[in-house]
Amino acid sequence: MRQEFAQSGVPAGLYSLFARAFDYPDETFWDRVEGRPLGDTLGAALADWASVEMTAGTIGRRSQDEREAEYFSAFEGGVPAYEGLCRAEEGRDGILEDLLRFYHYFGLKLSEQRRDFPDSFVTELEFMDYLARLELIAAERGGDALSLQRAQRDFLSHHLAIWTERLYHRFTQRGIDNTYTRLTEWLNVVAKTHLDRLERLLAEGADPASSNDRPDRGPPAFQPQGGEP
Repeated sequence: MRQEFAQSGVPAGLYSLFARAFDYPDETFWDRVEGRPLGDTLGAALADWASVEMTAGTIGRRSQDEREAEYFSAFEGGVPAYEGLCRAEEGRDGILEDLLRFYHYFGLKLSEQRRDFPDSFVTELEFMDYLARLELIAAERGGDALSLQRAQRDFLSHHLAIWTERLYHRFTQRGIDNTYTRLTEWLNVVAKTHLDRLERLLAEGADPASSNDRPDRGPPAFQPQGGEP
C-alpha cells in the first residue's frame, strides 16, 4: 500500500497510532502491534523520521492483564494522562481554554460518550492526526495547506512537544520503565522532528504569521467521522 504523506512530511496515521497506543489497552490493537518493529507497523513511513533504534524498536508480547497493569502503573499510579496535570505549575485552566480554542476553531467538539477532558493525551494526538490529514487533503485538492501547517506548528509548540518531554522526564524520575516510557520516548522524537520540519518549511515560505497566531482561514468543510477529534 502506498504510504501517504502531508506536505510537511508527517506520515498519514502516525499520530493516530500513538493515540491508540496511549489509550486504555485495546486487545485487538496490541495483538496487531506487539512483536513487530514499529517501522513495520507503518511500513516505510518512519524511515526518514527516527533513528534505527526507534524504527527497529519492538513492544514485546504481553497478556491483556500485563497490558492493563502497565497502563495503571504508568498513569493511574504514576503520571495522570492529561497535559494540564503534567504541566500543573503553569495552570490547567489556561491550558484547557487554549485547547478548546483550537478544537472549536476547526469545528470540533468533544465526544459526549467518551466524556474525557480536552487535555487528554489521546484527544490531543487524535487532533494532531486530524490536522495532518486535513493538510494531506488540501495538498491533494490543490488547496492552500499553509494555515494547516501553522496550526500544526502552533499545537506542537504550545502543547504536544511540551508534554511529551515532561512526561518522559516524569516517568524516568519516578522509575517507571515499561511500554509507556518507551512510547513516550518515541513520541518525543516524532513531535520534535515534526516541529522542526514545520518551522523550516514555514520559514522557507516566508510565513508572515507569528507562532502565537491562529490560522487565518475559517473551519474546513472536512469533518472527522462523528464530528469529533
